[in-house]
This record gives sequence, C-alpha cells and structure tokens, in this order.
Amino acid sequence: MADTSHKSQTPSLRKTLTLSLIMAVIWWIAAMLIRQLDVLHVWTDQQDKFTLAASNFFDPYRGMSGFFSPPWAVIPLVPFEFMPLPLATLLQALTYFGLLGWIAHRYGIRLIGLVAAMLSPLALDAVLELNIDWIAAIGLVVPPVWSPIFLAVKPQSFTGYIFTLTWQQIVRATSIMLGAILLSFLIWGVDWLEGLTLEFSTRSLALNASISLWGFMPILSILLGVALLAYAFYRQDDVLKILSGVFFAPYLPTYTAIIPFLFLCIRYPRFGFYVSIGLWLITATILGPVL
Repeated sequence: MADTSHKSQTPSLRKTLTLSLIMAVIWWIAAMLIRQLDVLHVWTDQQDKFTLAASNFFDPYRGMSGFFSPPWAVIPLVPFEFMPLPLATLLQALTYFGLLGWIAHRYGIRLIGLVAAMLSPLALDAVLELNIDWIAAIGLVVPPVWSPIFLAVKPQSFTGYIFTLTWQQIVRATSIMLGAILLSFLIWGVDWLEGLTLEFSTRSLALNASISLWGFMPILSILLGVALLAYAFYRQDDVLKILSGVFFAPYLPTYTAIIPFLFLCIRYPRFGFYVSIGLWLITATILGPVL
C-alpha cells in the first residue's frame, strides 16, 4: 500500500493540480521562447512523429521514424495532428503535468516536494522535448488491471509500478493486455510486431541523452535496484517500489527523468528540494553560455 504517513501535510488535490498546471504553462512559455531563439531542439519528436499520428495511423512504424511504442499509442495522439504545434504541445503538457500532480497527490506528496519537482530543470526538460510519457502516466490513475495497456507505451517511465500490484492484479492485467494485443492484430495486422522489431533494429535510441545508471554500470544498477526494492517490500512502501524501477531501466532519457525524481520528492521532499537546486546550478553552468 502507499505510505500515508504524511497525508495530513499533503496539499489538497485541487491545490496540487493547480500548481502542476500553472507550471506546465510556465514551462511551455519558456519552451516557446527558447524555440524562437533557435539555440536548442524544442519539440523535435512532436514535430517529426507524434503530431503525424493521424496520417500514419495504420502503419506508424513506416511513417513515424523512431516510434518505439505499440501501435495503440497513436490513438490518443490523433487529434494533435489537426492543430498548430504550439497548441498541441500545450495541451499535452497540461495533460502530462495534470497527471503528474494527480499521481503525486495520490502517493501523499508534501508541498515542498511538489515545488521541488515542478520547479526543477527536469520539469522544464519534460516540456522542451515533450514526449509521450503522459500516455504511460495514465496507467497510474486507472484501475491496475488496465495499467499495462498504457505503461507499455513507455515502459521505462514507470518500470517499478508492477512491484506494487498483487499477483491477482498481475494475472488479470496480463489477461487484459493479451486481449489488447489480439485486438491490435485486427486493427494493425499481425505484422505490427515485425514493424516494431525492425524499428528497434534499424533506429538507435538517443543513448547520449540517457541518464540510466544501467547504461553505464549495469551490475551496480541492478544491485542497487534489488536492495532498494527489498527495503521497499520490508517497509511496504509503494513509492520506493516505484522508485526502484529507475535502476531496472536500461534507457532513461533526461525528459523522462522527472518521473523518478517526482517519486524521490514524494518520499524525501527536503532532499529532493536540495537536489533540484543542485540541478539548476548544473543546468545554468551548461546552458548559460548557450542561451
């Protein structure tokens, strides 16, 4: 179960969502300004593939270069092809941060932890290179049996969530997931698995943008993950179970890092606050000369 020891200090859902959505707008405005300066890549994946979902609905792996998700990921992306890119990114950023705020409240975040997460440079980066982690985030607010359908879109986003489920929930979720795969064969054909496999074999992930410890020291990463997971089970702490997933993710781009950082801020809010300050100092050192 989720740790409720700080529930009395948790802001209301309304306050949590309000702050999260305000920060989504602020970071979107910042992204717009940086995009106009043309000094950083902004919304590249959105422009090159995610806002092309409608045109490539039935064959996303051919028309959307670097699309590494199951084909049903295109369904919630379809409307964004029919609106200007700034509006499409604004709506997705609002959705994403709204979901993050909802998740943070569900797991009992304190105000200082919420501020640390939402004001961090990781939150800005999540909007600068807006991806589809927001679809995966839906998996944490729907009933657990439906979660895998959404989590499969970006498995590295919430790798540790599976450890919070009971065996009965896992069995039921697996059955529903298999049903979704069978249904997908009717819509996208039985060869979509081949298309996804080919995409992985011919396209490279942006490993230079990954901060996954697994990518640098896999054995150490696994050992740390197992140790944290064992401690989480000992404490019956769902937040730490989810946080342990960061050590089991072979690939974790910087724009996805806001997710494990959010769970760090939920469990250790003051530490997260100091980490956020440190990250801003590093960001200023790196990007200051560029901007």
